[in-house]
Amino acid sequence: PVAAQIWIVANGRADIFKLAYDEAYKALAPGTLLTALLMEHAIDVDRVGEIDYLIGDDAYKAAWMSQRRERCGLVAYDPLTLRGLLGLARQTSGAIRRRLRAQAAPRRDNPAADSKAIPRDASPSPAA
Repeated sequence: PVAAQIWIVANGRADIFKLAYDEAYKALAPGTLLTALLMEHAIDVDRVGEIDYLIGDDAYKAAWMSQRRERCGLVAYDPLTLRGLLGLARQTSGAIRRRLRAQAAPRRDNPAADSKAIPRDASPSPAA
């Protein structure tokens, strides 16, 4: 297959869990075509009232969705137990790692970063 998606449909809602496509066929937009067909099916056949891309701010999601919802959660550990202390250490180290990774690589939706980047299809200008 050139594209595949995993949707979970239940209780009048469709959650888009995973999307993938073969980069060799990118010019044909197989992921976009499959998304359109599955959205049509979810709305017309499954009669869902809501479709959710779940987590992430990928640009392609904004093209399909009219709203964005912020989600937050609470994680609690009991540091007085070994299990709680290990969970707290794992959570904290993961948060630090994500923060460092975010600082090291500018986001693609950052205009400042984009202005410094050279477009992939641009070729270097000849020297004068």
